[in-house]
Amino acid sequence: MSMCICDVFHINCQSINAHWDELHDLVRNISTQKYSVDVIGLSEVFNIHPNINYDMDGYHPIEYNIRSDKNGRGGVAMYVKDSIDFKKQDDLSVFIPHVIESIFMEIQNSHNEVTIVGTVYRPNTQPLADVDIFLTNIKEITEIIHNEGKKMILMGDFNIDLLKFETHTKTNDLICDLMSYGVMPLITKPTRVTAHSATIIDHIYSNIIDARNTSGIVVSDISDHFGVFTVFHQQDKFKKCVAKYTRTFNEGSKTAFKDILTNTNFDQIFNITCPNEAYNHFTQYTYNMLSP
Repeated sequence: MSMCICDVFHINCQSINAHWDELHDLVRNISTQKYSVDVIGLSEVFNIHPNINYDMDGYHPIEYNIRSDKNGRGGVAMYVKDSIDFKKQDDLSVFIPHVIESIFMEIQNSHNEVTIVGTVYRPNTQPLADVDIFLTNIKEITEIIHNEGKKMILMGDFNIDLLKFETHTKTNDLICDLMSYGVMPLITKPTRVTAHSATIIDHIYSNIIDARNTSGIVVSDISDHFGVFTVFHQQDKFKKCVAKYTRTFNEGSKTAFKDILTNTNFDQIFNITCPNEAYNHFTQYTYNMLSP
């Protein structure tokens, strides 16, 4: 059975306005003439101005949820490839400023199969940040998608270090809650590195589990976060093209074949007394004669 799954990329851009040129160049650098990521997730986009062009080549116009307060930080956004049908899922896009900021899309293919793709940002600035409220909402969103029997891809800056899952209770709670619905973490390398620390705080999760899927990080100086990506295995997407050869069999080709036979001298073959040897010579002779 086919599935509507898509390749994703996420980065904390720390202001889309301040880093638009670098972001646009990065997307072009990770794309080729034959391939581009299906969904781009951005966290900490800060302000989105109505008079600024945020068009990304090959993608639908930007979709976003941002704060209305004056400092204009935080916020999330997504780009979906222009060849893909989608609709925003407002019921899943929980947005509690400074606590959990998210945006979710339903990606649909031509067979009406869907995958829910979400971008999430968890601010960690006190006193407003509340990891318990964040975890509760993530669990509730995941449960809704699970109960609907849909595929799910969740990405974003969680500000929760997966390297501490054995020692930090809240990190363990996050992983256990998601895994209880069959949703697995896919990023295993540090995404924020300083002179004194290395943490995995930019995550991708999915219930689309295949050993052939490829996940990793993209080193970038857009912000102090690396980008993260997952390329999902799709049978149709990576199917090798098989060349098919056929013979043209019409009146013209039959006439041409008769002309070749009429004008060909087979005396050399007729002079061979061994039937097997004569047959071998005949097949090789006609192959050379008819080959282009």
